[in-house]
Amino acid sequence: MLLNTDLEKDDLLNKEYKVLDKGFIKLVDYME
Repeated sequence: MLLNTDLEKDDLLNKEYKVLDKGFIKLVDYME
């Protein structure tokens, strides 16, 4: 059970980082 929840947490974090990366790339493109 612990491993399962840890994997779910990592998956959520990875999704959040991907969204942040997309937002950051858009911000950089907008500033250029």
